[in-house]
Amino acid sequence: MSASAPEDDGLERVEIAANRLVDLHGLEFGSDIRKLSESYADLDIRSIPAEVDAISLGLIGHPPLPRPRIILNSSKFPRQGAAQYLVRRYRFTLAHELGHVQLPWHTGINVCHSEGDEELDSPSISSYEQEAHHFARRILVPQRALSRALDECSKSEVLNLLDEAAVHFSVALRSLIELLPPGHVISAVRNGAIERSYRSDHTGPRPPVPGMPIEDAGLDALACERIEGQIGGRKIVWWSFPSVIEFDSVLSDVKIKELWRQLLDSLDLGGRRDSLRSSADGKFSTTMGLVRKGALPFTAEVIATHVLQNVGSEPKLREIYNHPDFRRYVYARARKAEDKGE
Repeated sequence: MSASAPEDDGLERVEIAANRLVDLHGLEFGSDIRKLSESYADLDIRSIPAEVDAISLGLIGHPPLPRPRIILNSSKFPRQGAAQYLVRRYRFTLAHELGHVQLPWHTGINVCHSEGDEELDSPSISSYEQEAHHFARRILVPQRALSRALDECSKSEVLNLLDEAAVHFSVALRSLIELLPPGHVISAVRNGAIERSYRSDHTGPRPPVPGMPIEDAGLDALACERIEGQIGGRKIVWWSFPSVIEFDSVLSDVKIKELWRQLLDSLDLGGRRDSLRSSADGKFSTTMGLVRKGALPFTAEVIATHVLQNVGSEPKLREIYNHPDFRRYVYARARKAEDKGE
């Protein structure tokens, strides 16, 4: 693995380098990464007696070469008619190696192992490898192209375009979720169970956890739209949620604490009562924290909507969420917070 990279400006320089390449070559979804890489380095396909995908060498430093070289392990190289996951892995590997070539502070020899899934070993890899991963994602799924697609295409069409990018589903979905406003959850499903989930910033509903059957996700009732598609052999489910829902405004006689106590008393929660009450109260605290940071508008309707969506997406809190008085309690509490400006 490579040595640690400078940490003074994080991934900002990686973004600049990747965007420069995207603009220079007009990269879109599914661009020819091999042809692009050959513009900057010599490619060599040969047997590497180790479990690695590729080696890049001849960068600034030792050993000196007239031109950078990328050596691809022939055992990992997809032959004609190869399975799609091998093609996607190869494209990510090549884009990753091009990152080492293009980032001027990446020097010496870089020995890389990649499944085409940038999340697979991210906690354990060096900062150089993380930067090359990020560079690969940015040129394989150019943000400008994705932003344009979000403006001009339906959600189903966006998923189709991301599938055409020929990348691992995690690369596509991470790129997508970064550009979405609050109110979106996207899950990859394999054999009927959640494999990965992603949530846009400041979204109320919690994403389904890995291993959960898709039918138990419980987000359909909260969503205003549900779209399905395919990326990299995975079923993709994309939920969109309303930023504001309607509430009954007649609250003049509501005593909030008493209503909350009566609500909990009416449910058969047994020894779970205190922990569930604390968990539900914690959702309200989380929402108010976002409001105080300016991430959400300070209105009762927005606050109550966010809390309801958060509670409704938590399986252990479904009994509380489904109580006929819970919606009224949440809105009353949100109105009080707005009135007091807290």
